[in-house]
Amino acid sequence: MNHFAAYHNPDTMGYGALDINVHSQLTGQRIADPTRFIGARLWTVTGERLAGSPRKHYSLRNTFVIDRISPYTGAVQGFDKMVTGSDGMMFNPMIPLSDLDWFPEFLKRMGNFGFGIHPIMNSEYIAALQAITRA
Repeated sequence: MNHFAAYHNPDTMGYGALDINVHSQLTGQRIADPTRFIGARLWTVTGERLAGSPRKHYSLRNTFVIDRISPYTGAVQGFDKMVTGSDGMMFNPMIPLSDLDWFPEFLKRMGNFGFGIHPIMNSEYIAALQAITRA
């Protein structure tokens, strides 16, 4: 199974990650071959600045298996596709990531989540994400 990471930016989206109540992710990135996403697992991370902290604190909001990529014509500007799925888990409270030993390098490899929906190529990160969802 392929694994991808996506980022929910509350400032861009206009709503926080805890307001997400379905397994979905908006994207504006060009997707040349949507079939490579179908059946893959998506991990949605969000970041927020907490009062009194100079850095963002990252958390895992959900994970799900991608079933479909469809056109999006909703109110959030800059996004034209919606990735949806099933077979997932929502985390409330969200799972904190920032203080985990492996997360800074993961963040770096994901380009600080600037790549859009991005493949997770390192099996150690996949295993670490799976482990924290079982804890």
